[in-house]
Amino acid sequence: MKVGTRRAWARAGAGVAAQLLTGSLVLTCALVGTGGPAQADPAPRADLSVSAAGTPLTTDTTRAKARPFKVAITNSGPHTAQNVVLEVDLAGLDRDLVGYLAPRGCRGSGQKYRCSFGPVASHGVMEFSVALYAKGGTGPAGSFAVSATSSTADPDRSNNSAGVQVEVVARSFDLVAVAFDVYADDDTEPVELLPVAPGHRAWLRWFAVNRGSGGSRGGGATRGVSYTVALPAHVTFAEHREGCAYSPDNRRMTCQDPDAVLARGTASGYVADPVRVVVDRLARGPVLVGGTVSAYALEQLTADAAARLGVAAGPRVKALTEAQQEQLAEAAHGGNAARYDVHVSMRQLAAGSGGGLPITGAQAGLAGLLGLAVLATGGVLLVMARRRRLVLVTPDERPPAR
Repeated sequence: MKVGTRRAWARAGAGVAAQLLTGSLVLTCALVGTGGPAQADPAPRADLSVSAAGTPLTTDTTRAKARPFKVAITNSGPHTAQNVVLEVDLAGLDRDLVGYLAPRGCRGSGQKYRCSFGPVASHGVMEFSVALYAKGGTGPAGSFAVSATSSTADPDRSNNSAGVQVEVVARSFDLVAVAFDVYADDDTEPVELLPVAPGHRAWLRWFAVNRGSGGSRGGGATRGVSYTVALPAHVTFAEHREGCAYSPDNRRMTCQDPDAVLARGTASGYVADPVRVVVDRLARGPVLVGGTVSAYALEQLTADAAARLGVAAGPRVKALTEAQQEQLAEAAHGGNAARYDVHVSMRQLAAGSGGGLPITGAQAGLAGLLGLAVLATGGVLLVMARRRRLVLVTPDERPPAR
């Protein structure tokens, strides 16, 4: 076949494929789970979720320098969440150990605050800060709770609230944590970012670097890493590691590596062992949000001490790969807490949703073929969804609440 003829066939094939993919998005919705024509969505739906990363307060975090605890409100639903309201309940804090700054633009009643925001678009993220400070003592300082609601229907309210544990320590030094979104296992080249099937396992990968945020004394190197991994709703740990503490719901683990030495800079980092997680069989995709990883160092070293210990940096202190450097660049303004998402296949949801009759015969074959076409476009849609729209909300700088 001549080159020109092959190109003509290729263009024609591309046009047919484009028509098939476009048609499949309509026909699959009409066939799967309903047994008939597509039904109109009765009302707008949102899916708000709240995630908050707990980091230790140090005894030198005073009223003049309160530390913000970041709270993220994410809407992973198909429609905009209107009239979003965040409620902050600080009654669980130990007021002998910590105080707080009153959040800006919020109405307070006792130790509870109600903060009204505008709309949060589909796949949008809004950040809110709760600023705490230490009063001098050390130890567990209780917790505070945050929850979000909106005037738009939210079918899944199980992830609309979160609790944040607070602890005051003598000293700590922030690291910059970076986490990768979770996709299905794929060890082939080139690696494809495909969603995790409900009921299946996947890897969570993350690392941390020392940007010298603990101060410039000595060489800026740190020793010891303490980290916490929190999983989104409908995701649990597939295995437990010796020496780590796990929450009763198996969605939060806290570990320490006391001997890891991190020099200041981004050429190398603390590359943690990948965490094996499992997605619940009834998880609803396409994205589960609310996962966080936080890390901080236990001790800052002098230049002499860092030089002596440099040869024993630890097995998890490694040079960053090109992919890790790229991810670090995207998180240029990140802190010691990093957010990540778990991408979930819609197959389980589509197979059991709608309450219609099972699809059999010719329709079943057609739905299967069209489903493959939809999956072929899924990677593009997921990449588009990964770009988060971010709105920052900061606490007020008025006198702290007593």
